[in-house]
Order: sequence, then structure tokens, then C-alpha cells
Amino acid sequence: NLDSEILEKLVKINDTNMVSRLCGIYAKWIYSYSFDFAMCDVLASRLDSFWIINDPEVRSNVLLGLLIMGASHNRWYVEQKFVSRIKNCDDNTARRFVLESAVRRREVISAINHLPKSINFNRSELPPLIQQGFAKHGI
Repeated sequence: NLDSEILEKLVKINDTNMVSRLCGIYAKWIYSYSFDFAMCDVLASRLDSFWIINDPEVRSNVLLGLLIMGASHNRWYVEQKFVSRIKNCDDNTARRFVLESAVRRREVISAINHLPKSINFNRSELPPLIQQGFAKHGI
């Protein structure tokens, strides 16, 4: 029931702790469950609304949610949204994303390996910091 209007209001409050916790819960819910094919785009857009918060933990959760849900549901729109965000993320977000990916290693490996077949995205297009971190953690 967390619609985009409510999310906008919560994000505008600019309480980083609250938004970070909410984003983490929302992202985990998104990548842990299955959804109707068409609902994935709506959920991805809602999750992506957290991106305006300049916090590595929040942005890392957005990236994980987009990556894992997009790949597990084979939603090109969601996968491309992930690629757009990951290519332009800052170094702190990249580092946090690598750490979170190491924790969810199995799901991330599966999702990253899915992208070349799905949207023709090559892992060499990932930022160098993420490539190095993935290599270090065997992702």
C-alpha cells in the first residue's frame, strides 16, 4: 500500500535514518517475493524514488532491489533502470553496493549473469570500483 504519493512525502521529510530503514525493508520485500509481471515496473519506479536521497546505504538498496527483482522477473525495464543507476553511481554507493552484494552473493551472481542474455549488458560496463569489488568477492 506504499504508493508513490506517500513515498514522496516520506522522502521529503529528509530523515535519513527513517528513509534508510524504509528503503531497506522495501527493497528486501521487492527482491524476496514474486509479483505479477506488470507490477514489477510500478514497484521499481517506487523503489527508484528513493534514489534522490544521497546516502550510500539507501542507493545500494535501490540498486539491489532493481537488479534482483529485474533479473528474477526478466523485466527489461527494471534491468535497464538498474544499469542506468549503476553506471552513474558515486564511489561511496559503489563500495556499499559491493559489500551488500557480497552478503547476497548468490542472488547477485545469478542476476548479474542474467543481464547479458536479457538486455545485452556486459559486466565490463560496470564502474571499475564495482568490477574490482566483485572480483575480490568472487561475484
